[in-house]
Amino acid sequence: MVLVRCAQTDLPKKNRKSVTDAVRLHYERIVEGDDSSKDASKKRNKAGRLGDYVKALKKSLDTAFSPHWHVMAGNSLGFACKNRKQTVGVWHIMPVGKDGQDLKSEGRLMVVIWKSPGIEPALTDAEREAAKSDPKADDETSGASNLHIVQPDISKEEDGSEVMAAVGVLEDVVGKHASADPVDLAKMVRRRLTMELGTIWHVSAGREFVIEPAENCRNFVLATFGKDMHIVCFQHEQFDESRIQWKKIISALPYLMVTIICFGYMGFQNLCMGDGPTKGANMFIRFFENRVCSKKDWEFEFGMLAIATMACSFVAKKLLKDE
Repeated sequence: MVLVRCAQTDLPKKNRKSVTDAVRLHYERIVEGDDSSKDASKKRNKAGRLGDYVKALKKSLDTAFSPHWHVMAGNSLGFACKNRKQTVGVWHIMPVGKDGQDLKSEGRLMVVIWKSPGIEPALTDAEREAAKSDPKADDETSGASNLHIVQPDISKEEDGSEVMAAVGVLEDVVGKHASADPVDLAKMVRRRLTMELGTIWHVSAGREFVIEPAENCRNFVLATFGKDMHIVCFQHEQFDESRIQWKKIISALPYLMVTIICFGYMGFQNLCMGDGPTKGANMFIRFFENRVCSKKDWEFEFGMLAIATMACSFVAKKLLKDE
């Protein structure tokens, strides 16, 4: 039995409960599930079960809220990632005893989800200077010699490729700062990668964590160093699938409708308040005068249509704002 608490999120309010439920249910079924359960992971070690868990959670998010999500989980985790608005969520999963008390001694698992933005502003001059002027190295600089590249197989990578350039950055930064705090280490690596290879980089570091990035990410590198430290970096950006910004259109709709109604009413008056059919008018104007202006209550009908249209547009704006 576990307790799941949301530590941070900017997800839309309507999605927060369902995502939190997914975080908990997938964990209980896959990580804690009995081996006889069809949902439980068959892998015996913790990392294997967590790997199956983040894959299942990512698949669930992609299906429910469209691709492409990144999901990671770990007990000691630091990260430096870029995200798009309303896609970030951080949860703590805590084991609880039979009495419902939080078993703090068992450790807390952090689960992080996010989506990539489409673009990232270029580094400022200050950030470039910070990346160039590497902070003072740790006293122990054995990180580079202990850095082991797990993915990809660098023996198959070409010299001068972006993957090898990323590996070089990891060897340099980790070699100098192997004992740095995972958050600081991730920030230093990300800053160097961005300066040397452009945007958008996502970097995570920590002990015994697993990550499931978007399928279309590139330059993915997973390495280990020290006793049980892992570090991951990859590039990924995601542009909006639709160029039509419906939110802005609906927000402006009430004002657009006021303009259309005003011009429409003036047009009706010019056509229908005259002495009779317009001489020499084209076929469309004559048709309009005969069918619409002949009605005695056309002003009432036009007014009701205008009120209904305005009401619908304001309601749509209100509902969209509350999402």
